[in-house]
Amino acid sequence: MTNKLQSFDKDVHLSSRLIIQNVSILTLDEKNNYYVNATVIIENGRFKQILPHGNDFKSTKNDQIIDATGKLLMPSFVDLHFHTAVAKVCFVLITL
Repeated sequence: MTNKLQSFDKDVHLSSRLIIQNVSILTLDEKNNYYVNATVIIENGRFKQILPHGNDFKSTKNDQIIDATGKLLMPSFVDLHFHTAVAKVCFVLITL
């Protein structure tokens, strides 16, 4: 296992604190929370905190920052594919 990951065309070293800003987040918690323009703090390769939009988080000079504007962060085991035939049927049912 390596100590870095490739993300948004930039190498990120997991030994430092990684800050992902302006990201939309889909969670799988019991409330199915969804965040828009949130900040995610990752320390030592583990999710530490999710801060909602409008937070007063201040990064430090040692933080690695990723601006994830327009990106969606979700658990990697979520399969969000769909079949177009089903999507068309659903669309017709919704619009009638």
